[in-house]
Amino acid sequence: MRQFAWKTAIGLLCFGVLVGCQTTERWPAPMFAVPDAFKGVMVPLELQRDLDNERLLQVVAKGEKALPSDAAQLAEIYYAAGDLAEKHPEKQHHAGSVDLFYYAAVYAFAAAFQDVNPAQTRPRLRQLYNSALARCIQNGAKYGRLDPKKELRIETPSGRVIIPIEHQLTAWQADDFDDLQLIGDYQTEAIAIRHRRDGFGVPLVARRHKRHDGEVKDRYCSPRHPFAVSAFLYPDLAAAHGLPGAGINARLVFHDPFRIEKVRAEGRLVPLAADLSAPLVVCLHQAQRLRLDYLGFRQPELADDMTGLFLLEPYQPGKIPVIFAHGLLSDPHTWDEVLNELRADPAINERFQFGLFFYGSGNPFLLSAGRLRRNLRELVANLDPEGRDPAMRDMVLVGHSMGGLLARMQITNSGSKFWDLFGNRPVLDLNASAETKVMLLENFFFEPQPFIKRVVFIATPHRGSCLAHNFLGRLGSRLVERPQSLEASLRQLLKDNPGAFNPRVSGVLPTSLDDLASGSAILKALAETEWNRGVKLHSIIGRGRIFPILEPGDGVVAVSSAHVEGVASELFVEAGHTSVHTHPFAVQEIKRILGEHLSSR
Repeated sequence: MRQFAWKTAIGLLCFGVLVGCQTTERWPAPMFAVPDAFKGVMVPLELQRDLDNERLLQVVAKGEKALPSDAAQLAEIYYAAGDLAEKHPEKQHHAGSVDLFYYAAVYAFAAAFQDVNPAQTRPRLRQLYNSALARCIQNGAKYGRLDPKKELRIETPSGRVIIPIEHQLTAWQADDFDDLQLIGDYQTEAIAIRHRRDGFGVPLVARRHKRHDGEVKDRYCSPRHPFAVSAFLYPDLAAAHGLPGAGINARLVFHDPFRIEKVRAEGRLVPLAADLSAPLVVCLHQAQRLRLDYLGFRQPELADDMTGLFLLEPYQPGKIPVIFAHGLLSDPHTWDEVLNELRADPAINERFQFGLFFYGSGNPFLLSAGRLRRNLRELVANLDPEGRDPAMRDMVLVGHSMGGLLARMQITNSGSKFWDLFGNRPVLDLNASAETKVMLLENFFFEPQPFIKRVVFIATPHRGSCLAHNFLGRLGSRLVERPQSLEASLRQLLKDNPGAFNPRVSGVLPTSLDDLASGSAILKALAETEWNRGVKLHSIIGRGRIFPILEPGDGVVAVSSAHVEGVASELFVEAGHTSVHTHPFAVQEIKRILGEHLSSR
């Protein structure tokens, strides 16, 4: 056991060096505005200590209207009081911070949008408004005052006030808001640029929890699916100025920051604060706890329940699907940099919808290709069963490394070339169950899928890699735990059909590394197949690395292996194998290709 563990550790370390490791991301708590602790405001010291919320409201209001000229001062009072309540040693005061921060946001809004000279005060007032609203949302969720699907509840001296929530998003509905997460000043190596906007409002990451209810939307969501939201509070200023009873007609709106850049407040258009990159980083932060890249390679059968095709947003008719497939010892997060740039480009994001295919990269190559085909067919059948959406039949596939080979299989007419490598008797003539015969047909026979119109190969080893059969490759192949159920079926098939298979076929399944070796029978057969000539092909190839493959390439895949005839374009980038697809020139090329795809429709 100790020897096995040692070999596993060394093997994964070697493969981490070979294909690249994910970095650990830090997800910090957000930074809030520092209270301007009751500066210049006459509030009794005992109130600052005791924080009797009802008394504080009464003292501040004094039965008078809070005029706009007083609003900035009142915003400071309530914000400082909320900060004290949140940190108070007696827990019964903590929930009261929700109300105090709410009023701070109300008065910061009033001062910012009704002050006669807002230019002098807006930076601090915007900071107060955003921080107060963020802490109101955070503590509202913590103390049961916020239901992100429905409402925010505020307690006032005259009773409870319900602030309704409006969900103004294109793809997501109110029922999708299972929880909210504030965004801190996170650090990540997964993306080069954090796409964010300064403005009024609170950028959030909302998450939809998987229901397992069989609904189509649920099928293409991850277990805790994140999406970007920007919260903006539209207070009822008339009511707020005449406490008690503030907020009778107020509303809290969750905007779609990808589609809304400005909001109208008191007759003015103001920028809406946003963080478009945060959902990708939140999802990566969650996934790193599982190390899906290693799990999919080392124990692909164990990863089966987590694999499949996922959409970043629920299906939107009219938008063209772009499906990304990762490579060996990788997972969908390898595409974070690409997706971060594509989604931040309105011209791209408005016309395309993005999906990610996750598969156990240690499985036999043909098995993964068969699963991608099945997932793509199901996607089209589930989302557009009546064939009314032409965009669903104008699909683009993008594959990195082995993912490019999986994409190529979707446009290939293989005939019996793959089956002939293993069997010398037709599948239907075998002594096997109907289920086994279907499985064999699905994984050995491929034909072009008519809904795929363009494929982008990135660092794709069309002729394999010499690293797959050197010491590291052989060691890596031994580390893969073959699917036991499939191996059992294979052994039974061999037993029930003596002489029906080529002598070199054993009861041990090959791994993806075996299939990716230079000169492998699978890749030779693939090179002899024809693909649908109506599909546009593009190649992005890494070069500038010679070691350890000892020929020009990206250090894993040689240029001679990545090159393929018949492509519409071929771009070379100076990058190593694990970063070819995230290189700025590669990202720009993907954008160009998608633009070309639109213009050719």
